[in-house]
Amino acid sequence: MTDGLVAGRFRVLGLLGSGATASVYDALDTRDGGRVAVKVLHPHLAARPEMRSAFLREAERVAALSHPALCGVVGSGSDDIGAEGETWTAWQLAPGLTLGEQVRERGTLAARTAADVGARVLDGLAVLHAAGLVHRDISPSNIVVDVDAAGHLRDARIIDFGLVDEAGTTTRGGDVLRSEDGDGVVGNLHYAAPELLRGEGVGPSADLYQLAGVLYFALVGSPPFARESAEATIRAHQSAAPPTVSVRVAGVPVAFDRLIVRAMLKDPAARFGSAHEMRDALSSAVASRSNAVAVPMERTTRTRVFSPAVSPAVDAAQYASGDPEGRGGSPWLWGLGLVAVGLVVAVVVALSSGTQPTTARETPAAVVSSPVLTPSPAAPTPIVETPPPPVMAVVPSLEGMDADAAGRALAAAGLAVGEIASVDSVRPIGTVLASRPAVGTTLAAGGFVALTVASGANAVPDVVGAPEQSAIDAVVAAGFVPVVTRQGSGAPTGTVTAVQPAGSTSLPLGATVSLVVAAPLPAPSPTAPPVTPTPTPTRTPTPGATP
Repeated sequence: MTDGLVAGRFRVLGLLGSGATASVYDALDTRDGGRVAVKVLHPHLAARPEMRSAFLREAERVAALSHPALCGVVGSGSDDIGAEGETWTAWQLAPGLTLGEQVRERGTLAARTAADVGARVLDGLAVLHAAGLVHRDISPSNIVVDVDAAGHLRDARIIDFGLVDEAGTTTRGGDVLRSEDGDGVVGNLHYAAPELLRGEGVGPSADLYQLAGVLYFALVGSPPFARESAEATIRAHQSAAPPTVSVRVAGVPVAFDRLIVRAMLKDPAARFGSAHEMRDALSSAVASRSNAVAVPMERTTRTRVFSPAVSPAVDAAQYASGDPEGRGGSPWLWGLGLVAVGLVVAVVVALSSGTQPTTARETPAAVVSSPVLTPSPAAPTPIVETPPPPVMAVVPSLEGMDADAAGRALAAAGLAVGEIASVDSVRPIGTVLASRPAVGTTLAAGGFVALTVASGANAVPDVVGAPEQSAIDAVVAAGFVPVVTRQGSGAPTGTVTAVQPAGSTSLPLGATVSLVVAAPLPAPSPTAPPVTPTPTPTRTPTPGATP
């Protein structure tokens, strides 16, 4: 630091916060008078060349990118290394709070506001993806929002690019220098895509998965797979159906549920094809009216290193502990500062943050004066009013409608959509298959009706051993396209010997199902019978004859 300036340029105004790898300062850029956040690598780490390189890589990867939704790089460098040397990066200072702080301090977002945040973030991700990069750490701690008193979004930006890398790379510790020991996977467990948790290479769809989880958090106030342990959370990411917001928050459009579910499908190829496609879907998924519901946030999390396994051995107490996500200081520091590029010491899942402690205020005892006793007047005869009977509504017939139409029909009847369950069916996605209570049931007005809707997928029929035509008919009836191949087999000709994928596998409607049908084995080639040699007769000489 020269003359009190970092890199001879940034005048430190205060400390925003400090983490395991760096301190982040609120600073004035003396070149243009702007406010910036300057992150300075701790000196004991800056003394090591590999750590300096890893730290600076965060800024180098995104320095050429410019978009209002991306917190831009102002500069970076490594000055003379020694007692006063510094390795630093400087970033635009984003106004507002992290999304995690916003929800914890001011309540969940209205559907319209959450959609605006999502659209803004998707615009930034589109720029990142177009450059061949993936963020890989989209979480409430890494998005800064500026929301006015009326709940309208003024600004939203992505921060913390420490995990950004080329599409297809993994987040294993050894790959991104996140840990010096082991081969842990780096990420925020509550928002990590299944492929990231398996230690596989991740593409842009992993960012879309994470953003969908963040939108769920913004609307509900908790992560999409809040479980009692890290192992349970990982299992849920790998196998549990994506959650639906409308089960927790009334008034959220069904289209918003569909968007979140699609973006959080387990198969990356089944999610939205791009940030642009997801943004288009988001723009039409919400109604214009406000649907804000204040739900206190129980915990938020930050990026950590954890074992790339479906069920890692994790200390439950360690999972349940941790630092609060937003500890004052800069509203965006805790995304930028606490997890620097390539420098997280190998930690095995210290993931969940505890709730902020609350301080109970003592209520002073009320001062009670002694009343003056006066004769009580005769009590008047009470007038008992009979309350009016409750307004009732009848559950209408909803079967066969799409979920949106069913919601409108219920609203017209004076009722509301309750829990929505998705099941495999041959019917198109979102088609109502059943409702509970049953049609014709009388409920108090405003009561909820649960819906069972088609998931858009169905189970492959198990037709091994069935005749070819019967198998084809069953596959078509299940909503799939049969593809027949014939293979010589000892099984009866014309029967199905194999199905791919196997029977009972759940597939999207319209997918192809391969049927292997037994064909006659080729007839063996005829072979000539063996030739038995004919013995040559010998003559026996006559006794006494001259040969």
